[in-house]
Amino acid sequence: MKWIYTQTADISGSDLFGLLWAEYWFILPILVLSLVATPLFRKRRYRRSFGNKVSHSGNLHDPTEQLRAITSAKFRRKRLMNKTEFIVFRAAESVLPFGYRLMAQTSLGEVLGATKTNDPIADRRAHASVNSKRLDIAVIDRGGFVALAIEVQGAGHYGKHATFIRDAVKREALRRAGIPMLEVYPDWNDARIEAEVRRHISPRPDLRSA
Repeated sequence: MKWIYTQTADISGSDLFGLLWAEYWFILPILVLSLVATPLFRKRRYRRSFGNKVSHSGNLHDPTEQLRAITSAKFRRKRLMNKTEFIVFRAAESVLPFGYRLMAQTSLGEVLGATKTNDPIADRRAHASVNSKRLDIAVIDRGGFVALAIEVQGAGHYGKHATFIRDAVKREALRRAGIPMLEVYPDWNDARIEAEVRRHISPRPDLRSA
């Protein structure tokens, strides 16, 4: 390299290219290899096996793509409720009137509908605001309607603004539908839960089972 720098003024362009080629010829194969290998590596990384290779870019609105996606993964059972929610579920279940049922993780959009007004866009926006939200536990009456919504407020609920706002949305939508919402707190025992459920659901005695 020192010789090349000192002799540059006396060497023509073609001769200089020849000297550089002789010195650095090995770089060209490396560049070519990297250009070829990089796209192949990316394709291999983002493909999954299901007959023909399928990339992650498939449209998951297509049931065929959904089937391909699930066949490339393994599934396991999950608890529908966490431990605290299940304790509340069992306590509430033990005092239900005859014909009443409990449901867990119920979609709010399935049990509430926005009242029809002269503004269908407002109705759709109202429904969309609750559609993705869920009730921890829903008490279903004999007619199949929600008689009581139960929300289990774990320790993680405190101090989180987003959680507070989400609960406020559910609370207001339920209030407008005439459905009471019972919030159960971590320090409540079974007796307290049972008493509160009884207080919110007071059917006539003649409707209970014998």
